[in-house]
Amino acid sequence: MSQLSEGAVKDIVHRIGSRIVSGELKESSILPREAELASEYGVGRSTLREAVKVLSGKGLIRTVRRFGTQVCSSDEWNFLDPDVLGWYAAVPANVPALIFSIIELRSAIEPAAAALAARRASPREAADILRHAEALLAVLPSAPFEFDVAFHLGILNATHNVLFRGLGASYEVLLRAQFEAAWPRLWGEARYHPDDKHVALARAIMARDAAGASRVARDMMRTMRHNTGVMAEKMGVPAHPDRPGPRASTLFAGGAGAKPTPATGRRP
Repeated sequence: MSQLSEGAVKDIVHRIGSRIVSGELKESSILPREAELASEYGVGRSTLREAVKVLSGKGLIRTVRRFGTQVCSSDEWNFLDPDVLGWYAAVPANVPALIFSIIELRSAIEPAAAALAARRASPREAADILRHAEALLAVLPSAPFEFDVAFHLGILNATHNVLFRGLGASYEVLLRAQFEAAWPRLWGEARYHPDDKHVALARAIMARDAAGASRVARDMMRTMRHNTGVMAEKMGVPAHPDRPGPRASTLFAGGAGAKPTPATGRRP
């Protein structure tokens, strides 16, 4: 495929995908026929077919014999795909539920991973985790992301568990989504406000303190939950998962079309 064609496919994927995830193209609806879509977007049929393949791989559409191309239910969407996450996060009302979902997932993983890393990390791995944690305190607030990813992926790697290690690529997608979607709404821009928790966690791992490492990781998740609650309140969206409104836990099991209810004005 030529570079021009690849660019055209990417553009059509973005235009159709964002319309699906935003709810403009409704779940279970049938898209117009191929010729109509190609004309609407100003591309050839071959380009459109390639875009359909990409969107199908993201779980957004399927080809139904005798019916055409159908928009999939949101519980089939691949929310670990960077594009799908980006389109979802582009809808402001979705952001708190998205971030709560990420935090719920991280809360289930990171305390256990931290404890395993404290037991199993090699001296070199533990030193690298501490180095990344200390770097987070030194970098400019607007440029921490790569250090933060290296820190968290270093912990997953130090578990020496093949399944935790296998989460690496997906975890980077989730961390990036959390950073890019939440922080601009909390602080007005994608800025990182470091504290000493990363260093405390790294030092617990170096000290082989499994219980302490797990405790610090849980504390980090509590802080994130609180900050996300503050963000939701600022936005007027009660997205706390234990209160009425769009439940965070529905995101990775669907629920992308949930609508917010008026804010309660209470803090989490």
